[in-house]
Amino acid sequence: MKISIITINFNNVAGLKATLDSVAKQVCREFEHIIIDGGSNDGSVEIIREYESIISNRKSIILKWVSEPDKGIYDGMNKGVEIASGIRVVNALNRSEFLEDKNKGVSKASGEYVYFLNSGDTLPTESTLQEMIDAIDGSDFVIGRVNKTYQGRIVGQTDLLKEADMSMYQMYLHGINHQSAIIRRTIQMEHLYDATLKIGADWKFFVETIVLGGAKVKFVDKIFANYDVSGVSSNTAQLRQEREKIMVDILPERIAQDYLTIAPHYYEVTRVEWLLRHPFWYKLYRGMTTFARKMNKVQ
Repeated sequence: MKISIITINFNNVAGLKATLDSVAKQVCREFEHIIIDGGSNDGSVEIIREYESIISNRKSIILKWVSEPDKGIYDGMNKGVEIASGIRVVNALNRSEFLEDKNKGVSKASGEYVYFLNSGDTLPTESTLQEMIDAIDGSDFVIGRVNKTYQGRIVGQTDLLKEADMSMYQMYLHGINHQSAIIRRTIQMEHLYDATLKIGADWKFFVETIVLGGAKVKFVDKIFANYDVSGVSSNTAQLRQEREKIMVDILPERIAQDYLTIAPHYYEVTRVEWLLRHPFWYKLYRGMTTFARKMNKVQ
């Protein structure tokens, strides 16, 4: 078994149902699915039980789920990784607990890779999961693309990333959607998410493992997920603040200072970079600004 899908949920019954429906439709029949619910009281547990009954006749699918209070999304994501790694187990009361011996090893049912498909995210087609598994080649990360959705409608797609995008500069400006990344389980276990952060811990993880750690990355031009852009991670001001804090914590002071200098001009830099990648809009922008300057001189 190559992959463990990890789904995090808290009081998002509609989003959870959409996520689980998309997984249940997959033609792939061999994977592990770990659902971490933060103790929801909106009917989410009932949806999980329905999903459990739907896939119960598919013997090659391993389902593990837990519903208990946690400390937020990154705490839940860490818990999912620990369950996939055999360090945390799920007992009959749907509660998770640590094994006394953390060196007992990983269950043979656990995947070599983990993939986060959180509540509200969906797999675009019935063959998506199989295509993701087929793309795994031994790299530390397999990174694809995602559809951006808003109120159920696709409003855009992320670009296909490349090696040049894995620099500190590009990572600061853009980052990686975690819905687009399949991650080697051992690397994820060695770098659990910083649960003190609200929305920037996955960015910190990618910087530590790829930029600073030199992890091997494979890029594939495939859509891995539909993800809702209206979620908490869309708070760009808070994300930028957390990124600045992370850089101070993990980078040498003189390097971090360069990015803190860029920070006040973040939106201007990203706008110019986008225009340079899109010649038509760049020419239109230049034409409009030139026309505006001429009009100002006339006045």
